[in-house]
Amino acid sequence: MFGMMGGRMERASPGGAEFSATERIRHERRKPRRAPTHCELQEIMKAFRTFDPDNRGFLEYREFKVAMRALGFDGKKSAVLEILEDYDKDQEDTVSEQEFIEIISKQIADLDGGARMERAFELFDDDHSGKISVKNLKRVARDMGEMLHEDEIRAMIDEFDQNGDGEIDQREFFAIMRYDAS
Repeated sequence: MFGMMGGRMERASPGGAEFSATERIRHERRKPRRAPTHCELQEIMKAFRTFDPDNRGFLEYREFKVAMRALGFDGKKSAVLEILEDYDKDQEDTVSEQEFIEIISKQIADLDGGARMERAFELFDDDHSGKISVKNLKRVARDMGEMLHEDEIRAMIDEFDQNGDGEIDQREFFAIMRYDAS
């Protein structure tokens, strides 16, 4: 009934075949899960507004992908396309605010806080150095459509760099995330 795929338990269909990702999402939608906290809901809505600056009421594929990554979730093309396939009711490759809230709420319910912060850190630390450098932040800003000067990025790092090494390590990153959540 259950099988391992990629280190995670995957539920098999009654005939023995694995569920597709879309079938898993539909199955998971039926299971009761913890509702997002008020703070989490505010964070989700803030993320939506950040990536919908024109107040159109929806995110296009690229905006949705970057928003997912910014929140620390899998932003790989295949994962994003599968989610769009399941949630995009009008088939226009867009996600409404309500759909976004539902998607991210499910993602949050599936992860604990520590795992979410670790995943977010990994998205910044794309060179797997264990630290977030000016180069890493510059890439993230570019991916989000922000063109920041290196001195602006350096100032952000300097503000939170507790050990003075010019980079943000995982402990410092977690402290930033906890500070921002309070």
